[in-house]
Amino acid sequence: DLARTAADYVPEMAASAMGDATLQQLLDMQAAIVRPPMAGRPGAVGGQDGGVYEILGLMPRALGSPSDFYEWLLSKPRHGTHGGQFYYDNGQVEAVAWAIRRATGTSIAELVSELLWAPLGAERDAWYACDETGGEMASGGLSTTLRDLARLGELMRSGGAVGACQVVPEAFVADTLRGGDAAMFARSDFGTRMPGASYRNFWWLSHDAFDGFLAVGRYGQRIYVAPRAELTIVHF
Repeated sequence: DLARTAADYVPEMAASAMGDATLQQLLDMQAAIVRPPMAGRPGAVGGQDGGVYEILGLMPRALGSPSDFYEWLLSKPRHGTHGGQFYYDNGQVEAVAWAIRRATGTSIAELVSELLWAPLGAERDAWYACDETGGEMASGGLSTTLRDLARLGELMRSGGAVGACQVVPEAFVADTLRGGDAAMFARSDFGTRMPGASYRNFWWLSHDAFDGFLAVGRYGQRIYVAPRAELTIVHF
């Protein structure tokens, strides 16, 4: 139920900055949070990525830094009111992932395999980077082949269906492609970088002449879908 809060599913989040955000607000990057300062990281590594790399064991862990994604997202400071800003932060993805794990009693990888990857007809296995608890990095740890990622774009272009099989509810795809709050997006740091765009359900909506929408990966990976052109492009 996207109108329920994260803490409704994960009571441990009740006192945290995102605990009283609804799942829909998290899906739209509208939680009232900021990133905690992370001084002393290399210049090319931002505060957000620095904490993630330490959790994954890719960088030495600074004293007192989070050891897993659960601890990491609970450390996010509060700022403002939920639903009042577009603020892109990976913690909101991890909060949704925690709620999904708790509601289903199943790992993200198992759910993606059963509900998405197999019905998509993926050619190859995919995998997630995980923290020391085994929790998947839902906000950017998924590795796939280019062709299989293109299948995900085609799934969205086709209204959530693969042939006669409705993999993702058509209503959810339609809600996503209508886009989010464009005025809120315009006021954000992304407003000048993507004029006229909006954000909904973890997808970027460009609202261009092709009704284009995008998924954007951590280091330049992209899915761009242009429904009016009947086109899906994936770039690694």
